Amino acid sequence: MKNYNSIFSSNLRKLLVLESMAQAELANRANISKTTVNLILNDKYNPSLELMGVIAEVLSVPLSTLLSDNNDSTSCIKKELDNGKVLITATVNKLQAFQIEKWHNVSTQKQ
Repeated sequence: MKNYNSIFSSNLRKLLVLESMAQAELANRANISKTTVNLILNDKYNPSLELMGVIAEVLSVPLSTLLSDNNDSTSCIKKELDNGKVLITATVNKLQAFQIEKWHNVSTQKQ
């Protein structure tokens, strides 16, 4: 079983990629050093719960998202309907749901 620091750093890494946010930007917005961000991402620093909350706030996600160890499997079913539309039913964890919502928001803004 992973410890919370490993889970936090892994989820933080994923969200930084998702947000296209550099470590330096996170450090600046969270008012911490770039070294601290790097140590957190490499699971070599034990951030306080308060710091985890600040980082979650900077990324606009609940802290529970960064602390969730979602190893549960996901499933996705694609069904083409008679009217030509496609229905996709997915079972996802919170981080994936956040990614889908973010993708949906971005794609609808482009239309």
